[in-house]
Amino acid sequence: MAADTQFVALGGIAPDGTAVTVGFLTDGTSGTIDIGADVQGNSGGIKAETDNNGPNTDAIAGFHGGASEGGCSGVRGTCVTGGGNTNFGLVGTSDVGVYGVTLDFDPGFFPGGNPPPTPSDGVLGDGPANGVHGRSGNTGVRGEGFGLIATGVHGIGFAGEFSGGGATGVLGEGDLVGVHGRSTAVGGRGGVFEAPGASAQVRLVPAPAGTKLPVNGLPGDLFAVIEGEARFENFSVQLFLCLGESPGVERFPPVAGPVLWSPIQLGDPVQGG
Repeated sequence: MAADTQFVALGGIAPDGTAVTVGFLTDGTSGTIDIGADVQGNSGGIKAETDNNGPNTDAIAGFHGGASEGGCSGVRGTCVTGGGNTNFGLVGTSDVGVYGVTLDFDPGFFPGGNPPPTPSDGVLGDGPANGVHGRSGNTGVRGEGFGLIATGVHGIGFAGEFSGGGATGVLGEGDLVGVHGRSTAVGGRGGVFEAPGASAQVRLVPAPAGTKLPVNGLPGDLFAVIEGEARFENFSVQLFLCLGESPGVERFPPVAGPVLWSPIQLGDPVQGG
């Protein structure tokens, strides 16, 4: 194995008259090279820089061009764990720390074109299905905001031609609870809902007419059901409050039932506008 103290590629013109555009090249077509470059250093294995400030320039670019059966990546970062400190497999530092985009992402999906990233974003993901997908046995995605008006998780839904006017900022789905809001401060609120102008702040989707009251429930549950036929004028929506198995008894998951429901008496209807 050849060895030297340092290697410097100066570029220029090759003997065949072509310009040298790659400083170091490993040709793996022979089939005997598994790793193109094995580099080690005391403080860093590879340091890459570029002075080209044009668009789509990279200090380090990783490509996986072969047919894959899964589990492959363009860039993979691995770091040892332990030692009393938090270590990181991959760290990105810039206006946006890490930007992930799928190959089948179409920037024209967004109304008016792909919106520009927000400076100071830690992670930005673009994809036709999920921008960011987190999976865990505990918490898939966790957001933390520090400060008096900070937000842990902020979801924005764009009402464009593909949404049918039903864009959703935050969608929660769960086997037992779709969205759970909880305040940890005395005098706080578990949830706050607001809408601009003459718009409803909260909506309960009523069950179809003829639906029986739920057998299971917890004290404080609300249940809305349509009474009468919605296609006629003589229909209304009745709202019920769950009293539980007996007043003051609360279990989770919901009790096996049957539980008691009390109808909430409403005043005379008032036409909007």
